[in-house]
Amino acid sequence: MFEHLDSNKDGVVDRDEFVNSMPIFMQIPSVDMRDYAIIFNALDLNNDGSLSLNEFGMFLEGAKL
Repeated sequence: MFEHLDSNKDGVVDRDEFVNSMPIFMQIPSVDMRDYAIIFNALDLNNDGSLSLNEFGMFLEGAKL
């Protein structure tokens, strides 16, 4: 999933990649683009404007719970 989100293949998922692609993978009717931006900000633990594979993996682990 991470590789599909990383559309420019630079090894990280930036905010635009995340916000534009997550609705394809997680179709939740009550969640809109602003919500995905908020989720991105919460996942970007080091506040560098991108998600590493590790940060994204923690998101997936939390989603399983």
